[in-house]
Amino acid sequence: MEFAREVTFEQAKVLRSLGFQKDVDFYYTPNGDLVGEISSDWETDYPAPTVSFALKFVRDLKKVGCSVHQVLLVGKPSAKYSFSYNTKYGTTFGEQEFEDYDDAESALLDAVLEVLKFVGTY
Repeated sequence: MEFAREVTFEQAKVLRSLGFQKDVDFYYTPNGDLVGEISSDWETDYPAPTVSFALKFVRDLKKVGCSVHQVLLVGKPSAKYSFSYNTKYGTTFGEQEFEDYDDAESALLDAVLEVLKFVGTY
């Protein structure tokens, strides 16, 4: 069974290294299995929040402004989505367009976590 709105296992590992340890409805076991219950072992399990909740955590913790938005075509919204994020190094716009909002949101989380890894903030 696929849980599309939860973070990926790789995202969950980075989030835990940033200090994310909140009770959420799903978690990953150390070998990457997604389990639908609250973890009882924070030492080995990885909380799997929704991507939206993970982005809120990153915004609050690291003060990274980030959002998903509709792509504009000649002043009119399209059915595609992209993202942008703002750090102390400037604003970055996603180069890819997505048909699905959830895919754009997950790509945004990947991009922001990669920047945080690159600048060594965790």
